[in-house]
Amino acid sequence: MLNQEMIELANNILTQTAFISMIIFIFFYIKEGKDERGGMIFNVFFRSMFIVLSVSIIGITNVQFWFSVSDEWFRLLINLALSATYTFGGIYLLYLRFKF
Repeated sequence: MLNQEMIELANNILTQTAFISMIIFIFFYIKEGKDERGGMIFNVFFRSMFIVLSVSIIGITNVQFWFSVSDEWFRLLINLALSATYTFGGIYLLYLRFKF
């Protein structure tokens, strides 16, 4: 089973990549958010991020329902879900930018 140190390490790594992804979001929005292509890219991007975040929070809620999870683990899992969503969003934004 996963121990808490591994979860905290993954949390720290994903938090740093999420911060880099936020910088990428801001940069691309300033650069391409004003035209029609940029609007379409960000529409698809935010729609996909919402779906990923919703599914991850529903999954964490189900895990908490079925298993006994402490408040600290629940906080770490929520933080992991948010960080993973932003990391996924940064990668997906780069993919969409090169696709369109």
